[in-house]
Amino acid sequence: MVSQPTARAYLLATTSKYRSAHGGEGLPDTERDSGDRRRRPGRPPKPQDGASSVLAAFGVELRGLRTRRALTLHQLADMTGYSAQHIGAVERGKVVPSEAAVLAWDAALLANGRLRSRLAAVIGEQAVIRDRNQSARRAKNPAEGLTPAVRSPMGELARTWIGTGSAR
Repeated sequence: MVSQPTARAYLLATTSKYRSAHGGEGLPDTERDSGDRRRRPGRPPKPQDGASSVLAAFGVELRGLRTRRALTLHQLADMTGYSAQHIGAVERGKVVPSEAAVLAWDAALLANGRLRSRLAAVIGEQAVIRDRNQSARRAKNPAEGLTPAVRSPMGELARTWIGTGSAR
């Protein structure tokens, strides 16, 4: 039976300097010794509420397509070139995916455009949220977001504010 190494010993054993000094061998790994090279399963997926937003519904759809194909996040990441962390964040409704990512996932999961068709609604929802947040910021500070015009030809600083049309 192999004793559990300390974190420092494991770190030393996995560095290339240690491995080269000890004939390319690191500390024995219980998974490697058993011949099983697969990743161990992580924690269970968080429950999702697809009704809370269009982005959350998109994530539910993506996770559903992935699990129906019996793919892990890492397998889908390897197939499409996007990180498993990014895919997981999209599935949880935390990140808005790019169009290129959606097209890659749609093709890899053989979704026949199901993901692509939902992307426009996700982008529209995010635009509404961004506009609402920007309006709230402007209500707190009315001068924020207004840009001064350039200097007038006479050399005087004409501060014409876009949106109000008045000069100061």
